[in-house]
Amino acid sequence: MRIVFEVRARTTDQAGIEMVFVKGGTLTMGCTSEQSDCGGDEKPAHQVTVSDFRMGKYEVTQKQWTEIIG
Repeated sequence: MRIVFEVRARTTDQAGIEMVFVKGGTLTMGCTSEQSDCGGDEKPAHQVTVSDFRMGKYEVTQKQWTEIIG
């Protein structure tokens, strides 16, 4: 399986977290009947569609977490 992410312009949110755009898409999640090394909760394989989203480029620091969550 190959997952391709398209990353566009970077932005920074109000907490100073650098965000990147990730283009959504459709992928097959889970194991097929031909795969023998899967757990029971990984079947059946199914299509999942993810919308475009933004995510932090780096891990969130404890300071940023406190600023956001409180």
